[in-house]
This record gives sequence, C-alpha cells and structure tokens, in this order.
Amino acid sequence: MKYLRGDHHKEPGVIMSQVIESMRTAEVVVADITFHNPNVMYELGSPTSFSAERVVILTQSGEFSEVFDIHQFRQFQYSPDNLAELLDELPILLKAARESNPRFGELEGIRGRLERTRHISATMKRILGDDPAVRHDGLVIRSCAGLSSLAISDGEPPDPELGEPYRAALYEERNHLRSLLAQGPACVLS
Repeated sequence: MKYLRGDHHKEPGVIMSQVIESMRTAEVVVADITFHNPNVMYELGSPTSFSAERVVILTQSGEFSEVFDIHQFRQFQYSPDNLAELLDELPILLKAARESNPRFGELEGIRGRLERTRHISATMKRILGDDPAVRHDGLVIRSCAGLSSLAISDGEPPDPELGEPYRAALYEERNHLRSLLAQGPACVLS
C-alpha cells in the first residue's frame, strides 16, 4: 500500500472534497484521534460511513472511547514510549482492514438517480435475502432523501426526465425499505 495524507494534495481545488474523495477511494483509512482534533473527528465520519471495517482508529489513551459518535468503533491504543509495539501491530491491523469484507457492501460512487435507486434497491434485496423470518435488529438505515422513497404513492406520476424505469425503481426501493423496516432495523431520516 502507498501512504497518502488527504490534506497533502498538490492539485488545486477544495481541500475537504479532496480529503473525502481520498478516504472514499482508499483501501484503508488510518485515523489517530489522540488529541481529539475536531478536524480529525469530522473527517472520520466519512470513511466510517463508507466502510467502517476499513478504518483503523489509533489513540494514545482511552480518554475518548466514550465519545458518542465513535465509541462503537474499535480503537487501538498505543504508547509513544513504545512505538516498536505499534510498528509490529500496525501491519496486522492494516492487512485485516484491507481484507475486510463489509457485511452489507461498500458505498460506491454512483452517478444518476436511476442508477443510485437501483443500487439501493439491490443492496436492500441482498440484505433481505430469501428468508422473510430473518430479523435485522441492529441494522441502521440512514436515509438522506428523507421520506421520499418511503412515502412514494402507488399513483406516483412518472418522472418527466427518467420516465417509467425510474418510477418502477422507486417502487422497488420503497417496497424493499418497508420490508426491511418490518424486520427490525432503525431508519434514521435526515
């Protein structure tokens, strides 16, 4: 693997966009939260939402292990007085993160409403599986679109630009989302 700091890009552009894109496409993201730097905490939100299994969080103390938004993620403690131990352990952590197989797939860069809706629907269908009796307690669905797909009516007119294929994809997404919600997940609308 090649080491790249997202804030050290040489290209012109918006720094935060470049940092987030670097994290989105990285095989592994390493974050050191030792000093509770607000920038690091903000940036840590992006890769953990893409694929938390590919994020290695380092800290010199357990002081922030109870910070609400990150306490659920494993944090690897190290001592600045014993960096040899970190150097021995880090390759193992990086290899495990690189080889991780996230349970529900990775977020991919998807362009276009129809492609995105089809991808969401396919992901939910995969999670639902073939057994309607399987519960999905503990699964959290974050819906950035708010109630749009959940509240689409059966009489929804076709989209003027994307037509019937998009309307059919929205129905499928809605039905999968309703089925998933009936099986235990929490749905966070934002």
